[in-house]
Amino acid sequence: MVTLWDAAIKTLLAVEGGWVDNPKDPGGETKYGISKRSYPHVDIKALTPDDAAVIYKNDYWSRVPVALPDDVRWMAFDYAVNSGVRRALTDLDADDTLASYTGKRLSFLAGLSTWPTFGRGWTNRIAHVLTAIRAWQATQPEDDGLRHANTLVLHNLRVADRWVAVSRNPVVLRGEFAWRVRGEKVDVRRVR
Repeated sequence: MVTLWDAAIKTLLAVEGGWVDNPKDPGGETKYGISKRSYPHVDIKALTPDDAAVIYKNDYWSRVPVALPDDVRWMAFDYAVNSGVRRALTDLDADDTLASYTGKRLSFLAGLSTWPTFGRGWTNRIAHVLTAIRAWQATQPEDDGLRHANTLVLHNLRVADRWVAVSRNPVVLRGEFAWRVRGEKVDVRRVR
């Protein structure tokens, strides 16, 4: 089975492509999305896909919260690579869906002065990532609708028995658990 990371990095390397040095790109010389501006010590032309994957895992993937739903985490990773980790995390809210988060990303990009030059490419990139996310999700085994993670942050929710109901206080659950959203409630259970 292909892991989320494996699918995300494969897609990212495909959309980033090979070596380019576009004078209109503020990042300068770039290969697999790794720019000379961000990594001045790296020989960009000699960069391999494996080298790029190590940089992406350490500097981007590891900084995206693991408690996010898989599809939002993947989009946040791609957003972080494309626009910077700070920007991607600034636009991220605990209750974001893939659609709402992607909308925020497109709104940010459309407001950039470089949109006329790069907007079409960014839009195509996001469409490609969305397609890849949906394709990957279709290959994942069913787990009766429950998702697994090590940490779940429930903002504006309160734990009552095994249900989480709307309230004012954030709750953080740590450890192995599974959760499922049902309307305005979240079903939470420990995985033993």
